[in-house]
Amino acid sequence: MMKQMLDISQHGKEEDLQPFFHALLIPNPDSWFPSQFGDTQGTQFAQEYQEVQNYIASFFKQALQTDTGLKYDTVDVRRFRDSCDSGANEFEYPVLASRAERTIPLYEVRFIKGTTYRWLFPFAYIDGGFRYLGNLQVKQPDNRVYGQDIQWPKLIHEVPPVYPMAFNATRPNNSDVVKLWGTIGADGSVTGLHVIQGTCAYVEATINAVKKWKFTPLMVDGKAQSTTYPFQYSYGPGQ
Repeated sequence: MMKQMLDISQHGKEEDLQPFFHALLIPNPDSWFPSQFGDTQGTQFAQEYQEVQNYIASFFKQALQTDTGLKYDTVDVRRFRDSCDSGANEFEYPVLASRAERTIPLYEVRFIKGTTYRWLFPFAYIDGGFRYLGNLQVKQPDNRVYGQDIQWPKLIHEVPPVYPMAFNATRPNNSDVVKLWGTIGADGSVTGLHVIQGTCAYVEATINAVKKWKFTPLMVDGKAQSTTYPFQYSYGPGQ
């Protein structure tokens, strides 16, 4: 399908691509996303998918071309079933990890010319066809707080992650930044961690450490409250 679209974009008429754009849309996003990603994350993805119908044509036309006029000549498809796949980059892994139902694999498509490529992710096989899921991004929920006197959590006890040396040796270009969101409870403990950015080994090492961290709680008008909170850890040489 991707090869046909690539060929039409280079040698055919633009209107011939319209049936492909229609075929790539999920027929029932409002029910499919929650079934695969859970009610909270799935509902967010389903709401954002409404925009995909408006931009899918222009998005794929741009993806099939380059600013320099370089014509892609190869299509490569990568299949991810397991969340902790060494081939998943720091933006693909968070989507793979956020799946509640992990029996359906997700796919990455690469349009390639020599050493240059453009990658698109994710696709899934739904109701008899491959569909584009849109630019899925895991986001921290709104954590706005209202009150006269607000004191945000402060880190008081940090446990450093155990650096995944073996994994880094096999993936020298791996991302060295992990971004998470989770909940800091009224007792200052960390729970419910979700990955926003990072690859599997680094994320797992970071989550194992961050869940042992201790904070002062969010204080609103003198009362301790739980709140969602962003976490970030950067790895580097010697760490």
